[in-house]
Amino acid sequence: MLSDLEEDEMDIFEDSLGSLFGETKFAHGDTRKLFPYEISNTEVKVKNNTVYLKLPDVNGGEVYLMSHYIWNSSLLLAKQIENNIIDVKGKRVLELGAGAGLPSIISCLNNAKEIVVSDYPDDIIIKNIEFNKEKNIPESHVNNITVVGHAWGKDIENLKPTGKIFEPFDLILCSDTLWMPDQHQYLLETLSHCLSHKTNNTFIPTVYFFCGIHTGFITVDSFFKKSELMGFKWLLVQVYKFIDNDFQPVDKEVIYNIADDDMSERKRYVLKYILQWK
Repeated sequence: MLSDLEEDEMDIFEDSLGSLFGETKFAHGDTRKLFPYEISNTEVKVKNNTVYLKLPDVNGGEVYLMSHYIWNSSLLLAKQIENNIIDVKGKRVLELGAGAGLPSIISCLNNAKEIVVSDYPDDIIIKNIEFNKEKNIPESHVNNITVVGHAWGKDIENLKPTGKIFEPFDLILCSDTLWMPDQHQYLLETLSHCLSHKTNNTFIPTVYFFCGIHTGFITVDSFFKKSELMGFKWLLVQVYKFIDNDFQPVDKEVIYNIADDDMSERKRYVLKYILQWK
């Protein structure tokens, strides 16, 4: 972990729920400051009960990947891991398109057995995840989490803990990874190699998708329909709406009634899907 002196060298970004691209904020952070994420339920405790995340300064680089924000989908995924709605304890976990790596960090603090956290193999993005790992993970658990650069559909064998051979994962975490339709097939290729087929009476290997619909529901829906051709089945588990500074479950049917041109309404929602083998 980083020293107190190193921590003091960066400002803490006091995030508000004001507007980023309109009335409702669905992406958070500032590359010049740390983003604080308060925790209360993880098994492993951290200083001030807060995880501090640096965001990659990719301006002029891979800025189109949008890894320099923390999205509502990532916040909701992390909170469900923290509260054991998604149980990672003792599981082997892979995160794809991790950005700052928040869900992976919370998985480690909730005693996942092994975590591989990955994003596009850009030096700035990967070094930033390494920074967040070193800053927030206690020495007792730092060897449980490995940071890896990965371009979807390629180099599957490098998605493994340091010093070990590749083997498929129990759980795969994806938050706001579906907004680029031209990458859907590559993502499915990675998932098809990385999701374990080993099931038992108490556990089924699962991919969790938390998706904002600020880029449109049609894009999200087309991915899951394409996944069926790769041997997967899928389910829209729940729709959440950001109301009164919190994510509230709402009727799933609501997403079919949001006008495509109503951006201020669309960005209030996060969809939770699961993907499993047929």
